[in-house]
Amino acid sequence: MKNYKLIRSRRKSVALEINKDAELIIRAPLFTPVYIIEKFVNQKNNWITKKQKIATDKKYDLKKLQGSEIKKITKQKAENIINKRVKYYSKLENIKYNKIKITNAKNRWGSCSFKNNINLSMRLAMAPIEIIDYVVIHELCHIKEKNHSKKFWNEVEKIMPNYKQNEKWLKTKGHLLSIFI
Repeated sequence: MKNYKLIRSRRKSVALEINKDAELIIRAPLFTPVYIIEKFVNQKNNWITKKQKIATDKKYDLKKLQGSEIKKITKQKAENIINKRVKYYSKLENIKYNKIKITNAKNRWGSCSFKNNINLSMRLAMAPIEIIDYVVIHELCHIKEKNHSKKFWNEVEKIMPNYKQNEKWLKTKGHLLSIFI
């Protein structure tokens, strides 16, 4: 006998249902003996297997589709927001960068190359604007200082005096930005 959820009610017959998670739900009259329910389920074994396979395939296809669609939309949103924020702060602070690239990085929020290319994770698109600004400012400051020296952090603090609060947010809540992509 397969795993199932049994729901008893004042109905007159036994019915089978396969939900969207491919789980078997059996609806049965209040006083129907379990051996009768199990006999009915065994008779419908082929139907159950077929319907569970269909439900599982649909669930997988939907997840795959949603995953790729979510990534595409998130990347577009990230490009739009992040490009504007990089341009704004680079102009405000007169910092010249080479290129902006939105990546699918999972282990870092951003980076700045020796050629002054700014790479930022598309996951930032789901973050509050002050967090995006912090990461953008952080990477732009690497154009001036290619390390995390006291001089570097002074540059960050000059532009964003409360940067430590945003850095803390990323450390404690940043993992939440990876849930859907």
